Amino acid sequence: MTGDGNEVVEAALRSAPSRLWQQLFDTAHLYLAESEAGHLRWEKTKPNKTMLVDGEERQVLQMGYPVYSEHVGGIIALFYDIGVVFPFDWSSWDGVDRYRGGSGLGEAPVAEAARLATAYIRGDRFCDGLLSQAIEDGTFSAILERLLRWYDSERGHPV
Repeated sequence: MTGDGNEVVEAALRSAPSRLWQQLFDTAHLYLAESEAGHLRWEKTKPNKTMLVDGEERQVLQMGYPVYSEHVGGIIALFYDIGVVFPFDWSSWDGVDRYRGGSGLGEAPVAEAARLATAYIRGDRFCDGLLSQAIEDGTFSAILERLLRWYDSERGHPV
């Protein structure tokens, strides 16, 4: 997708096959029914192996990282397939602060939900745990709810 105006984002979402949206609905309902504790767990920091450094054998640590549930992983994959995650300058976008905790996202254009999903999902690749923050504070659920409401009642018919 080129461009990131609301109309361009909505057109891309509208063009995704309905079977993908149905899969998102199904997976989102499983996610929303799952306990918050089931969405993710943190793998602890642990010794991994040793390596030779300056002639001395030293232990290497594997830092802790989030492990997301099957439902979270499925939603992320569907976000890519549907076009919810799309290229734009997400690292400079101010929406993460504006919609923290999902506040105000329900009234925002659906493109804002796609931008927010993109910022968290892409950001998590560079900063482990960013997406876990969105899960814990309700932002991830708000993104899902906004996207599903748009598809169900606001999208109109595919062009």
